[in-house]
Amino acid sequence: SRTLFVVAVLLTFFAFRWPAFFAGQMENPDEAQLIAGALTLREGGLPWKSVDGQTSGPINHYALLLTGPLGLPLNYLGARVLASIFLAGTVLALHGSMRRLMPEWIARLALLPAVPLWAFGTFHDLLQFSSEQTPLLLLALAGWLATAALTRRTGLLALVGLALAGALTATPFFAKPQALPLQGVLLGLLVGAIWRPRAGAPANSRRRAESLALLGGALVPLAVFVGYISLYGLWDQIRVFFWQSNALYAGHRGYPL
Repeated sequence: SRTLFVVAVLLTFFAFRWPAFFAGQMENPDEAQLIAGALTLREGGLPWKSVDGQTSGPINHYALLLTGPLGLPLNYLGARVLASIFLAGTVLALHGSMRRLMPEWIARLALLPAVPLWAFGTFHDLLQFSSEQTPLLLLALAGWLATAALTRRTGLLALVGLALAGALTATPFFAKPQALPLQGVLLGLLVGAIWRPRAGAPANSRRRAESLALLGGALVPLAVFVGYISLYGLWDQIRVFFWQSNALYAGHRGYPL
């Protein structure tokens, strides 16, 4: 039963990760900074105007605001429960993509390395809410939507799915700029899947429409970003707090990159 499989993945995550929910502050200060940024945005703050995420973009702060609708406190407890939900969602979205491309049992078996890694891991960066979890979830969801659209390819719904997949593929950059290579790979794979020559391939007009939907969706987050920065005149803040801080982080020899 697919329902039992989903429940088993969720129970595994929460059964093994729950002690970390109550562990208080851990070694990585990024989690506290992300929570502080989310609290500021909740009170009406604006990204880069009243919140400096340094190497992390505003999508991570806004993601933490999901604790409210889920009935969770916006603190270490809520952030770590949300992190477990995001990681489980990533695994299940990957399964949703793979099961359309291969037999069900292989799609389930392929997840076995990821589930114990995140369930049994004891290193603090694996237990805390981190800036990498939101981009992983967004990319996994993008792949799931695109795979569903390309395996069905029926009418307007498939084009809407590809547009949403494009938007989700482009969004992780505004959570973590280091996600850009993964975004480029996924977008390239999806364009390649649309135009892959094979028996029974749709007409070129259909494939052009699919490509435009995918790439048009990918441009939406960029347009929102440029419009917001231009509206509030935050280009200097972006240059210092987002570009330069990430460049300094990546070039610092003290970090184990």
